[in-house]
Amino acid sequence: ASAGITLLDRVGLTAPAVLLEADLAMAEAKQLGRNRAVLHDTRLLAGAAALHRWAGRIRSAVERDEFELHAQRVHGLRENVDQWELLVRLPVADGELLPPDRFLPVAQQFGLGSAIDEWVTRQAIETIAAERARGVQVRLEVNVCEQTLAEPTFVQTVEQALTESGIDPSALVFEVNGSTAAGNLDDVKVLSERLKAHGCLFAIDGFGVNAGAFEQLRALPLDYLKIDAAFIRNLPSSRTDQCIVRGITSLAHSLGSQVIAMAVGDQQTVELLEEFGVDYAQGFY
Repeated sequence: ASAGITLLDRVGLTAPAVLLEADLAMAEAKQLGRNRAVLHDTRLLAGAAALHRWAGRIRSAVERDEFELHAQRVHGLRENVDQWELLVRLPVADGELLPPDRFLPVAQQFGLGSAIDEWVTRQAIETIAAERARGVQVRLEVNVCEQTLAEPTFVQTVEQALTESGIDPSALVFEVNGSTAAGNLDDVKVLSERLKAHGCLFAIDGFGVNAGAFEQLRALPLDYLKIDAAFIRNLPSSRTDQCIVRGITSLAHSLGSQVIAMAVGDQQTVELLEEFGVDYAQGFY
């Protein structure tokens, strides 16, 4: 257990200020290793100011289209497809590009996660439409964060953008991380069903390492199941991982889902995945 403590010993304290101080102290307790209590001090206020500056930078990037989109190929092992997962990056000083794990926690803390998801979705739809105009049929995957699950306007934004672009909705895949789905299964089910009603596809990312993984298979209308990297990185040398990947693939296919293997790093892994009937390989290889 982690506890954050602040003292009610100053004139002019407000409820929001008290809660912020206690929350910062609790975050410090977690960072120090948990199982302790930390008393708030003024040093932590500097951290709060920094968080607000980060939130301002993220908000500006959304409003001014300053994020960068990169993409990683989702390589078809059983058919030739042009499919990619979109990866958002935040440019900062000196040309550095921050990956999502460096800024999404701050974004969600300040209620900006859904705004980022909407921005990426609009960019994805515009890209699909532009490629179609060039005669290229491309399918793009967009990640959805926990905050977006409860955002009522997200599906409306998707519907409007699809209508305006005229693209085939099945060219757009939305994916939710398995850990997010484990704690928000009802919300994920509602969102996935609404998106699929508009013709989009749906995937679970990082499957197999979180509690409730098989409940997700039972409850969600999955088009894709992305096997977590933990089962793929050592696939050539691990008999256990081979059995797990083969079993997950067989089960997913019997339920009508296609399978994507994450973090594929070498040709030997690709050959095993082909042998097991996995549909797609994704990774730096």
